[in-house]
Amino acid sequence: ATHASFIKDSLFRASCDTVFAKRKQVAESNDAQRLENVKLKTLLCEKLELINEKNINELHQLRSSIEDEWKEIGSVPREQEGVVERRYQLAVQAVNEQIENLRNLEKQLHSAQLLRKIVLCQVVEKTLTSIENQENGNHSASENLIDVIKEWEQISSTTSKSKLHSALNVRFKTAQAALENNDLDYVIQLQKNIPLF
Repeated sequence: ATHASFIKDSLFRASCDTVFAKRKQVAESNDAQRLENVKLKTLLCEKLELINEKNINELHQLRSSIEDEWKEIGSVPREQEGVVERRYQLAVQAVNEQIENLRNLEKQLHSAQLLRKIVLCQVVEKTLTSIENQENGNHSASENLIDVIKEWEQISSTTSKSKLHSALNVRFKTAQAALENNDLDYVIQLQKNIPLF
């Protein structure tokens, strides 16, 4: 009975040792995975910190792609969790600021282009309504406006489409056509509009 009891105790201890060994192995494996996760999350933080893209859509895609990768990575050691999370949030915030700065620059450029288009419209219209143009014919005036037309085309090739840009395009093309065709009716209409303008 003692021998059977000894064998029974030995088998129980062996089973317990196996269970504890497996638990230890799982715990060590989980610890190793958490350490690996810290490395992976640190690499994503570095990616975010090094982003220097000038295209808003590209910035959105890069940020979104890194956010998706971040979510797929498992947990990290508790003592490092706060540090790596804080670094990530700061890096995301920096990318968001880049996006906002680029948006502001686009708005400023858009406004500057609109103002310049208005000035170019006025140059063509002023040429149309000037006495000199009416006396000397529109040929010399057209030659003087070559640079204006080139600048208009250059600005138009880079501007985004909007109702105001479309309206200015119509205004410019109408004035240009009136100049080329020596359209006196349009000149009279412009002169009438000067006080109102």
